[in-house]
Amino acid sequence: MKERSKERIGNEGKEYDDGGSKPQPPVARKQQRSTRNVRGRGREGGGRGRMPVHYVVLPALLFGGVAIVVYFGEMWWAGPGVNKPLPLPRAVSETWRNDSVYLTRLWGTYRSNVYFGIRPRVPRSLLAGIMWYSNDGSGRMEIRHSCQHGDDLRQYGWIRHDGTSYGQQRIVDHEMMLETEFLTMANTSLGETWSARIRGKPLSQRPILTSLIVYLFNEGKGEMAYRTSGGQRSLEEVYGHTPEVCNELYSQFATER
Repeated sequence: MKERSKERIGNEGKEYDDGGSKPQPPVARKQQRSTRNVRGRGREGGGRGRMPVHYVVLPALLFGGVAIVVYFGEMWWAGPGVNKPLPLPRAVSETWRNDSVYLTRLWGTYRSNVYFGIRPRVPRSLLAGIMWYSNDGSGRMEIRHSCQHGDDLRQYGWIRHDGTSYGQQRIVDHEMMLETEFLTMANTSLGETWSARIRGKPLSQRPILTSLIVYLFNEGKGEMAYRTSGGQRSLEEVYGHTPEVCNELYSQFATER
């Protein structure tokens, strides 16, 4: 055992004397080699993972250009189709003012979004309708005008209607019932005329103050004025002119209790 250890010491000393460098233990040599290998691999791997910038920029620009071309192509393709007229006869002739059939249906209950509304078959013209509200002492004023599910009416709708010249409707609110009637009379001395009648009936035994409003509104061109009677408290008539419908407009109001 002693001889072998001496020989190893002698050999190590020989290597030290011949090589001129300090001998290192075997474990330190292995660690140094592994560190060198890791560093070498890191340099090689980092260089191999890099990608040129133009490999990313060019596909992005190409994709964006194709998307822009497709978008404007679809807009161009859909544009002419929307503005292209249908090859069908016109629903309303350009000479409708001279058409007797059209004049018999000029005025009607064509305002389907309100409980009761009248208008002619002309855009931006004269509108007529009603609205009402009850003062039950609670401080709230719930106006009934447009058909709303939240109004919770018991009933509303036409009982009779011929689609052209006559209609009768019944509206049942919580505390009152309204009956509306509409009638048109064409080819009279006054021109195209129509009349409407609104009647109310209380449904509750306790007295409730209800306000009924009948309105006329001109959404087009023209002028309107009114006259009152009974000390400026009752509307008597409305007059004026609307070029979209007629040259002269005259409406008369009557109230019965």
